[in-house]
Amino acid sequence: YIPQNAKLKFSIALHPDVWNPEKGDGVTFEVYIRGEGFEELVFSKYIDPKHDPEERKWNDFEVDLSRYAGKNVTLIFSTLPGKSNYWDWAFWGEPRIEW
Repeated sequence: YIPQNAKLKFSIALHPDVWNPEKGDGVTFEVYIRGEGFEELVFSKYIDPKHDPEERKWNDFEVDLSRYAGKNVTLIFSTLPGKSNYWDWAFWGEPRIEW
């Protein structure tokens, strides 16, 4: 059940061992919301800390859930590989709903 003025907060990261130039090519993180009769992509972010040093940390995000207030929904957290599925050691950190 999603309360009024709710936000989904979480962090995403890749394990430091995959920042090596010979390993991995990034990961796409996605969040879907599934309810009665619908499923919607509400977040999508590709990170590749091997090539982008700014992503060599926990990356914090927030998704506004206010349009789903009063509904019972399922949150689906998904990770997808880049061109290769090797070394895709992905992490979700502290997912929570705040209001």
